[in-house]
Amino acid sequence: MLEVGTGTLPFYVAGQLLFQLSEAVSSVATLERSVKRASSSHVTPARLIIHRYEDDLESVFYVFIWICIGYRGPLGIKRVLDKSHDWLLHKWSATTFKACNNEKTTFFYHSHAHKFEEQFHPYFKNLVPLTVEWYKLIRNKGPSNTITFQEILDLLDNHLTRLPQELSPELLFARKVLKGLPLPDTPSSPVSGESSK
Repeated sequence: MLEVGTGTLPFYVAGQLLFQLSEAVSSVATLERSVKRASSSHVTPARLIIHRYEDDLESVFYVFIWICIGYRGPLGIKRVLDKSHDWLLHKWSATTFKACNNEKTTFFYHSHAHKFEEQFHPYFKNLVPLTVEWYKLIRNKGPSNTITFQEILDLLDNHLTRLPQELSPELLFARKVLKGLPLPDTPSSPVSGESSK
C-alpha cells in the first residue's frame, strides 16, 4: 500500500491532496529514478503540498466508510469482499495518486449515495442516513468551499442521538464466552482451613 506523509492512499488521502500529489508525482518519480552522476546539478524537488484541516475532515469520512464496508461489525472482524463486485474500497485502492483521485472525484461528481445502502455491512446499516448526509455535505460544499469542524460535530451529534442504545461489543462478547464455559457439577466447597465467610 502506498503511503505518504499526508495519509494512506486508499482511504485517508482526501481529494485535494490526491490532486496535488498526482500533479507532483512525476517530479518525485524523477527524483527517485534519476541519480545525476555526470554533473553536480540537482534534480528539482517536488512542489510543496498544502495539507489543510478540511483534508483531514474528508479523510475521516473515507475511514468511516472503509470501516462500515470493510468490517462485519465491532471487534475488528474483516469482511471478505468479492473482487467481482464493484466495491468502493476496491476503487479507492488504486495504485497511483491520479487513479485514486479520479475515483474519488467521480464518487462526488456523480451521486453515489445509493452505494452506502448496497455496500455497508448489515451491522452498520443504521449508519447509512448519517453517511448520506455527510456525503451530501461534502458534495454540496465542493472543492472551493470548506467544511468546518462544527458542521461535522453537529452532524455527528444529531445522528448519535438517533442511534439505538446497545451494550458494548466487548461486554456482549464476554457474556457469550461466559455462557459457553462449563458449569461445575457441584457447588464449590471451601478449602480445608478456610472459612466460608
